[in-house]
Amino acid sequence: MSNYVQDYLIIDPALRRAIIDRILRDRNPDPIVGPAEYLGPITLPDGKTVQLCLRHAADAILLDDHGQTILITRINIPGIGKLAIPGGFIDGDETVETAARREAVEETGISEAFLAGAKTLSIMPRLYDRPGDIRIAWNNLPGTEIKKGDVMMVPTQGVCLKLPGDFTKISLCAGDDAGAVQVVKISELTQEQFGIGDHLPMLQEALRNL
Repeated sequence: MSNYVQDYLIIDPALRRAIIDRILRDRNPDPIVGPAEYLGPITLPDGKTVQLCLRHAADAILLDDHGQTILITRINIPGIGKLAIPGGFIDGDETVETAARREAVEETGISEAFLAGAKTLSIMPRLYDRPGDIRIAWNNLPGTEIKKGDVMMVPTQGVCLKLPGDFTKISLCAGDDAGAVQVVKISELTQEQFGIGDHLPMLQEALRNL
């Protein structure tokens, strides 16, 4: 790939800032409608013109009675090999909460029955200023009009799911995009452990809102 892209991620700081500024200017206001938004053509430094898209995602911030959360170890970019909140793309006509719950089950193995008892908390608006997650689409994305080579930002919204008890007492099993899953105390986490820059602030904000 060109010198402004590495492992499908746009790494040139000036280009990332220009893309974010355009997204913040042109995006539709919340609530989101559909799994993706299309903001029109963008010309890249190599002269190629492609579409600029948003591929919406949801993150499941799981909290127990002891200030603990459940995190995965990512097996994909961005953040490969590091800790992350379980989450992923919103599919079809899913709501943000439905997608977050589905991703939690798929990636952590937490049971749907246990998750059904969660109290849902709204913690912050959808995050669009995410310089670490602007990608060149590696393929045509099913369920969207995003084509291989398009530029896409993955804006996310955290859904805080407060559950009773102690997460260390429940059965978990990594799946889907997770290489491992673990229960950790939020107060003991550091920014360096995360491969996605806004995940720790999201966890800390959720804990403060309790």
